[in-house]
Amino acid sequence: GAMHRTISPLSSYALLLNNITGPGLVAMCVAYQHGGWFPATSLLFGAAVGALLSAGFLVETMTRFHGNEHFEGRVEFMEMARALFPRWGYYIVFILFLFNITTSNVSAILESAQTLDQTILMIFGQVCALELSPDFGVVCVTESSMDVDSVFGDNIEYVSGGFVALAIISIPIGFWNLEENMIIQMFSFIALCVLLAEFCIQFFHNGLHPEYLPVSRLNNGAGATLGSILFNFAFVVTVPSWVNEKRKDVRIHETLSSTISTGTLMFALMGCVGAMAYQFPNGADLLTKLSMPSQWFVTRVLAQLFPPLVLVPGIPILSIIVRYNLLENRVCGPFNANMIAVVLPWLIAFLTMSGNKLNIILNWSGLLTVVPLNFLIPCAMYLISRESKGVCKMTSITTTRGDSKEDSAAAAAAAAKEKQAAKMKLRRRDSKGESGGCSVAWRSSQICYYGSTEQDPSPSPPPQGYRHQQKLVNKEEEVEEGEDEFPDAAAPFRVLPCLSREQSHTVAWVVIIAVSLINCTAIFFAVSELIMTQDTQDGIPPPPPVEGILEALNPSRSVYVNSTMLSGHGAHS
Repeated sequence: GAMHRTISPLSSYALLLNNITGPGLVAMCVAYQHGGWFPATSLLFGAAVGALLSAGFLVETMTRFHGNEHFEGRVEFMEMARALFPRWGYYIVFILFLFNITTSNVSAILESAQTLDQTILMIFGQVCALELSPDFGVVCVTESSMDVDSVFGDNIEYVSGGFVALAIISIPIGFWNLEENMIIQMFSFIALCVLLAEFCIQFFHNGLHPEYLPVSRLNNGAGATLGSILFNFAFVVTVPSWVNEKRKDVRIHETLSSTISTGTLMFALMGCVGAMAYQFPNGADLLTKLSMPSQWFVTRVLAQLFPPLVLVPGIPILSIIVRYNLLENRVCGPFNANMIAVVLPWLIAFLTMSGNKLNIILNWSGLLTVVPLNFLIPCAMYLISRESKGVCKMTSITTTRGDSKEDSAAAAAAAAKEKQAAKMKLRRRDSKGESGGCSVAWRSSQICYYGSTEQDPSPSPPPQGYRHQQKLVNKEEEVEEGEDEFPDAAAPFRVLPCLSREQSHTVAWVVIIAVSLINCTAIFFAVSELIMTQDTQDGIPPPPPVEGILEALNPSRSVYVNSTMLSGHGAHS
């Protein structure tokens, strides 16, 4: 099928900003209040800079694939991982990728379903659900708890009407393609701006209490705070899919920098002002507070509309990106790809509906997956691609919902022809004692070419019979007079054009080291909180964080990590 490039500059801005904001936006108030404004703001802006550089390095790595120097073809995130990493490394990245994006989707589903249940309760005075455990039957409630996110509490497993309604609306949209979702993304972006403006007015009307917002509180919830802030930058892996479908007049540098800057300012504003407007005990998030009867009626209505207008439109986007990567890497066929990308997150959300399990997902997925996948791996891909003597172009397949048999047969024939050409080229190279830039022993669908090096500045031409998957400008599209065909630069994209290659390498290493230290610190405090929680439950006075870590290192001491401990301590999202 033809690859459409229809995402405009404004749609690109809306799409990326919607990907940056999401479930983490309503959790920033808790992060600021329980961690302190100084460490939270420092980490927020530092993570924003790291995310901007990591996204840029990822885009530059895409241009290292022959036939995609100016984004003429299609290169997805997992295709780069498969080409640049050994088999075991690719499998690790693949697992992290699926886990991270699926977790993001589950978080949005839970937040949306729980808030929709609160909306039904507010309108009708009662909301019911089908209880599955510990008893089976219909359960109804007439008032909402302010301490947990679910109106049904955290002691039962259930499926609610809000969950079913969201599934009916969202699942079919997940089978669309990315460009088909742009109208929904634009509408969601406008709704986000309106809702945040009204929420801030409500904050100031309530009155701000600076004593609610400490400068620093590293001994109380710091690990969970850091985790939830890092979770906000889980969008980097979605950037290649946007680049593959953006229009030629969309400038990558400006779009990335403007969207990340806007999203970071939104996070800081909501975190600081919201933390001074409310107190957040036991992990209750911002939407729970905005839905209280003491708030304006319009605020309560908009709080209920936040998930369906802002969070729900992001669910199919992440599903589409997972499907693109599964199909591009030939992991499975279209049916199984749709089941994994679209249906699986809803099944997981169904199992985690009760209580504050959303907070646990946000905290630990942020700590364990966001940093490696969105910061470390993109920088590593960049470094490997620049040092390699050759780069790889994998045969691409169509990523639409379903192709006709004729298109599928044509794609299979083209793939077989490219595969045979690659084998012939590799045999010629092996007979001459040459080596390519990537291992193809286990990647039979790859075509490896020699890339530009300092000794050989011009890449060798592709073998005969190779055809680019798509041209940047279709025949029916005309380039406007005076408009560059490649607006970012005449040369391939560079994230730091003012720096030399060695300096860019240094920046990539700085990002890797700095973000790794931040993530290790976050895990340090998170484990310390678990230890203090266990000691408190056992009747032992909680030790300082450092002492708690030292005790944990004692082999004779067992440290148990479970959701009961987290929810009892109050997991902060």
